[in-house]
Amino acid sequence: GKWVKTIYVTDGAARNKPTNQADHAAIRREEAIRVWECVGAEPPEFWDLPCRNIPLTEENATIMRKQIKESKAECIFVPFFMEPPLDHRKVSQLLAMAHQSDPLPKNLEIWSYQVSSIISPNVVVDITDITNNKEKINEIWESQNVVFNYAHFARGMNAYNSIFLPRKRMPYPQKRYAEVFFVADACTYVELVNKYSGKN
Repeated sequence: GKWVKTIYVTDGAARNKPTNQADHAAIRREEAIRVWECVGAEPPEFWDLPCRNIPLTEENATIMRKQIKESKAECIFVPFFMEPPLDHRKVSQLLAMAHQSDPLPKNLEIWSYQVSSIISPNVVVDITDITNNKEKINEIWESQNVVFNYAHFARGMNAYNSIFLPRKRMPYPQKRYAEVFFVADACTYVELVNKYSGKN
């Protein structure tokens, strides 16, 4: 029941050979559009910044800040700032730059999520009832799953996350799945990002 604006920051083309980057970027864009059609949300926005090399410039920070202000967002979802992929960390660093140029609203919540990292969550969401649908949506990313089966990996990660859910006393415990988040206000999140990335 919430309005969601989705932004893909990079073109996602770095996994392929340089000669095929444009084709790979086009495939990932088409997959992203199909994903959000399946979810039933409006089409995503694509910034097409270079994959594995997001420029941390004032210009890009200003663009991000403008998007946040115009959308009047209550929450922003970003990959956790300690995620192994460089691009995942750089998105949080760009968010921190956007905050420093023009402070984000004090009541704005940053929900950082896991992709490939184990995080210490302060919010856990039971997704048991929608896990099969999530897996079907993740399978749309054929260009990525051929390299590494992310749909399978995500299901396993969500199964592991169920350790954070309240225990139910039953003879045969139900197979449960959960999403986990580290949630903080914008100021707190930016402070953590800056400490981690070595910025003042």
